[in-house]
Amino acid sequence: MSFSLTRYFSLGIQRFSSGVFLSRLSGFGRDLAMAYAFGDQKGVASFIIAFRLSHLLRRFFGEGPLQSAFIPQFEELRIKGSIQAHLFFQKLTFLLMLTLLFLIFVIKGGITVCLSSFSFSPSINEILKLTNNLLFSLFFICLYGLNLAVLQCYHIFFLPNIAPIFCNLAWMIGALTLKHYPIDEAMFYLTKWIVFGFFLQYLLTLFPLIKKCSFRVRGLFKLKGDREIKKLCRAFALGGLGVGATQMNSFLDALFARLAEPCGPVYLWYAIRFYQLLLALFGIAIVSTLIPLLSRVIKKADASEKAKIFNFGFKQIITVMLLCTFFVFALGHFIIDATLGGTLLSLYGKGQISRCFLAYSLSLVPTTLTLFFASIFYAENDFKTPMRFAILTVIFNTVLNSLFIFLFHLGSLSTALATSLASLCNCFFLYRLLRKKGWKQNYSLQDLMPLCIGGCIALCIVFAIDLTLFKQEIFSSIPYGIMKWMRLFCGGISFLGALLFFSKVARNQDIKGAFRLFSKQMKAR
Repeated sequence: MSFSLTRYFSLGIQRFSSGVFLSRLSGFGRDLAMAYAFGDQKGVASFIIAFRLSHLLRRFFGEGPLQSAFIPQFEELRIKGSIQAHLFFQKLTFLLMLTLLFLIFVIKGGITVCLSSFSFSPSINEILKLTNNLLFSLFFICLYGLNLAVLQCYHIFFLPNIAPIFCNLAWMIGALTLKHYPIDEAMFYLTKWIVFGFFLQYLLTLFPLIKKCSFRVRGLFKLKGDREIKKLCRAFALGGLGVGATQMNSFLDALFARLAEPCGPVYLWYAIRFYQLLLALFGIAIVSTLIPLLSRVIKKADASEKAKIFNFGFKQIITVMLLCTFFVFALGHFIIDATLGGTLLSLYGKGQISRCFLAYSLSLVPTTLTLFFASIFYAENDFKTPMRFAILTVIFNTVLNSLFIFLFHLGSLSTALATSLASLCNCFFLYRLLRKKGWKQNYSLQDLMPLCIGGCIALCIVFAIDLTLFKQEIFSSIPYGIMKWMRLFCGGISFLGALLFFSKVARNQDIKGAFRLFSKQMKAR
């Protein structure tokens, strides 16, 4: 691999992950604040369903197909001239604002009519009221997502990725302030804090945009007949169908979890937050760093360079995300016990969160690869293929949820398992189609085996040390609050030390490369 690509990737990862790390750290604080303030009460489950329902359109307009369609087209225009690209972005922003405001007011009106005209159960009434309050946050989230796509094209990652800190801080302040309120009243006022937080998040992305983009008023409002806007809308419509199915699936997951057990959505909420932390720090960081560059090369029809970038990205995703999966299996329970052990969550609830976290971790590799593969299809203006498989994945996921809940009675674990299996199928079929189109990777089973062996060895060492060391009488007098953090710390050191030792003995450059990347990210932070 050329030094320039390796350096580009390393710098991009450092800038992206350092910002995401701080953002996710604040998100972790937000979730802890929720756990300490409200635990796993049923009112929190209603809030989570309302949050998912109000953000169904988030992946339409804030991330997903809009960003995937926008980045290749913006890069293509940038090659021709920055002024034309900037005007395209400004027109799209204006159109997005109008669309979002129209949809929000229509949905709010529909909810108001439903509440006044029909008699629902108290829980459904509560969900609808919370959804109504949260809808305006969608406006700021989607504008933030579009700003983020532009800044990624300019290789600006840090500032936009720390913007969610402001949203999380507002959320934390709201949760801690409302701790002693009745749960229904607390959730109602918490929605106000969340909308304000998303506004602050969007506001922070405006400052780097003002520096990078030359804003023009002339021609801004001439949307009718604009060729570039039409082109993006066609691409977005196809991608939106697939993502719409995926978002509906995300909402259905919360409903399935509620059917499995009353507090099921709460368990999934916390489990998926830990899962998303790893996915964002490593998986999304890799994809977001490479996709703008890969899109630019695809538009230039440079077959040699796009093959290099594809192989490089594929190898990095397999290496890093597979090691993350072993990390979760070795330390997932310790992480949940240490971080959520002193909250209002019940002992059963913490056990369910741990099991769901392990099940979600099975999808770390396929989910990241799916994002990578889908972005390649989008860059080639093929939005139909990811759409088809996204819809099939949703159907498969729904069938699995039904089987695991109603036939095998696996509780809230059912949803996490179904999500991981469906993600694996989606990744497999996208990969097969890419190979048919000539996208072939130089990665074999021989390259994969050392990673699996090293991960298994590290996993066994963690369990062996925990079973032998912490069963000694010397630790019996240590308070459990300290003991759980000692187990997590010792387990983490054991896992990383075993992997590093294995990489040196086996002379495995993939694991060494992952360690070098990780150490550079730590220095950047």
